[in-house]
Amino acid sequence: MSDAELKKLSRREALCMIGVAGAIYPGWYAGRATHIHIEVFVNNQSIKTSQIAFPEEINSTVYASGVYASKGQNPTKNTTTFGVSI
Repeated sequence: MSDAELKKLSRREALCMIGVAGAIYPGWYAGRATHIHIEVFVNNQSIKTSQIAFPEEINSTVYASGVYASKGQNPTKNTTTFGVSI
């Protein structure tokens, strides 16, 4: 999949692609640390919604390479958004 094709994926499409076409790492937006949203369903009923953050060392490596490099590093860290260091 080309960089241009990856940029066009919606979040839902990107999540569906994980494990199928290789790894896709989430981008970032101002004011929030890098994260993804998850929702757990049992019998078609949502029982838990949460977020998963990523280690800063991995964020820095990913955002310095490939399609991510053009946007640069996320200035908002886990300690700012989540109050913890991951």
